[in-house]
Amino acid sequence: MGRVSQGTIRKLPVEFGPERRDQPANRKREGGRGGRPHAFNAQTYKRRNLVERCFGKLKRIGNLL
Repeated sequence: MGRVSQGTIRKLPVEFGPERRDQPANRKREGGRGGRPHAFNAQTYKRRNLVERCFGKLKRIGNLL
């Protein structure tokens, strides 16, 4: 199977039901114990992404891990 562009994926007839009214409160209550995070911190994401990419490069280059 070849690569599929994001535009093609968005055109697929996939539908998701509406989010229940209590879901945001449930996610907030759960916090770090599970589920989807209720907040997104771009700076933290960038730092984590950088670390993950560096480990990926190390693994490819030296088969360290």
